[in-house]
Amino acid sequence: MAPRNSTQIITNKIVTLILAKKVVHYSDIEEYTGKSRNTILKYLNIVEERVNKLGIKLVRKRNKGIYFEGDVSQLLKNEEFGNVKKYDGDLLFYLLKRKEPILLDDLADKFYIGRSTLVRRLENYRQTLGLKIQSSRKGIWIDVNSEEVKEFIVKLVVNDMQKTVVEENGRLVLTYELADEIQKYIDMEIFANVQEIIDDLIDENNLKVRQHDLDALIARTTLAIQLAQDDKEFPTVAGSQNLAKQYVTQIEQQYQVRLSANDYAYIEKVFQVIMDYQIDSPKVKNADTDAQLEQTLRDVIDSYDETLIKNLKLHMKPLFNKKQFQIAIDNPYKEKIKGEYPIAMDKAIRLSNELTKQYDVQFNEDEVCYLALHFEAYLRRKKRVEASDDKLRAWIVCSTGYGSAVLLKEQIEYLYSSQIKVLQTFSLEELVNTKDLNVDLIISTVPIKAKGVTVVRVPPLLSNDNKMLLDKIISSRKSDMYRDNVFLKLIRKNAIIISNHESMDQHDALKEIVAKLADEGYVKPEILASSLEREELSSTSIDNFAIPHGDIKNVNVPVIGVLINKNGITWKENRVKVVFFIAINEQFDGEMAKMYRYFYKILKDPRKIDELAYSQTAEDFIEKIQDMYK
Repeated sequence: MAPRNSTQIITNKIVTLILAKKVVHYSDIEEYTGKSRNTILKYLNIVEERVNKLGIKLVRKRNKGIYFEGDVSQLLKNEEFGNVKKYDGDLLFYLLKRKEPILLDDLADKFYIGRSTLVRRLENYRQTLGLKIQSSRKGIWIDVNSEEVKEFIVKLVVNDMQKTVVEENGRLVLTYELADEIQKYIDMEIFANVQEIIDDLIDENNLKVRQHDLDALIARTTLAIQLAQDDKEFPTVAGSQNLAKQYVTQIEQQYQVRLSANDYAYIEKVFQVIMDYQIDSPKVKNADTDAQLEQTLRDVIDSYDETLIKNLKLHMKPLFNKKQFQIAIDNPYKEKIKGEYPIAMDKAIRLSNELTKQYDVQFNEDEVCYLALHFEAYLRRKKRVEASDDKLRAWIVCSTGYGSAVLLKEQIEYLYSSQIKVLQTFSLEELVNTKDLNVDLIISTVPIKAKGVTVVRVPPLLSNDNKMLLDKIISSRKSDMYRDNVFLKLIRKNAIIISNHESMDQHDALKEIVAKLADEGYVKPEILASSLEREELSSTSIDNFAIPHGDIKNVNVPVIGVLINKNGITWKENRVKVVFFIAINEQFDGEMAKMYRYFYKILKDPRKIDELAYSQTAEDFIEKIQDMYK
């Protein structure tokens, strides 16, 4: 398991040290990085090359030291040095590994930072990481044997894991990779051996295991072995030798240790989650719970299909187990989901609130975003266009959960329905156990190195670069959907107003345009109130145009209403000439990004808005805007 990003990490550490001490010597860098002088020379050359691009000079003078000349603030703003300002991984892992208390002044000196900076970082650990830092006259320390710290470390390791599927001796194998800082704390030999033991147990018992549960089990067991003491009393478990007891016994015998009661309890809970996930588990087949959950879903969700209900039910039960057993779950795509799928997020928030009321569970934002993936997949299914059967046969492989796999599948089928036929979705565990790769294409969120099959690696939420890559692969049967200007399709002649009012403000403009759209049947009159409320939160005017919008529930038919006033409209601080009223509901949500892509080609050029502002008629406006795309 090779280290990741070691060059970037070490160069950032050197920059951090120089910024903190102003002037350093080779001995300082040697102590701080643990590298030899010859190695440091190579890294300093890399630092020099990178900072030169920012107009900063790295000075190395005998008997004086090593320091920067120039505007060093650029280092904190530049993406390449994005970790410089916040870098303190070594400090955290130093405290986690240290068994004795250390005085604040000694700790600050060791990491070349001021006492006040150190105190701020420790407070950040408390507030953002939830770590409890012990203190006494002898100094401070972190109790790594406490359950809250163990859970934090497991979460840290799980979130850092980078997975790759490789082909070894004719079979696919899942490999893990951890960052340098993590490897300083986690024994990678134990980690690899634990993974092998778990894999064998899964194979022997023919278990289905979600990747997140597997990752948590590997990380917690590795940590438990490292912290285990010979004199710990092993907890007794009533009944027969269950899988958890069998697993712990094997671990203890191999390493000649006794795991703590807390570690055993955690491991047993993970195994309960795993067993609940098995198809034949009595808990999974609890008819009363299933019926109650299904009825709740049907009552709360205003629009659904049977696939959405089925997928949410599958998602719910293990999610409840995660809450019950406090197994950490993060969503690496949270910000993108919140920003790009607002309708799906609204539905997920409403559902999570109702589930909280009825089932007494709490959903954090990460989990709500996972729910949103199911809703987004449903919304895309509603818009999918069926095409011919002359398609590439494809598999979907996803490591971040069932909801992510479903959404990725729906995106592929939505975007490439005439070129790709998705035969099946796989978890990593399912793929590794697959013997025959009889498929044209594998679309995967993790690297897969296999012979005789084309593999495309993508995230669960496809970016434009991902789509371009897929387009190249299936270029002979490329869809026409990306060439359709959906923005122009939303511009309707009967939704355009030409006004010569000389003293119009934003309230006048919104009232007039909403009245027009309501008369034409595009919206309900109630949308006016929500659009005015939206303007109170934040103005939608930009330079000489505005793009107001209201509550989607008041949209009957998607449309972009247009109001033109060459005299100008007072819109808070701006004077706008063209108003584009965005009236779009969930019928159009799948095309939202595409619509804005075309829209912004006009909006980014104020001269085009000025040209549109002098349109004499609705027909004139449409002709002008069409010419802008030629």
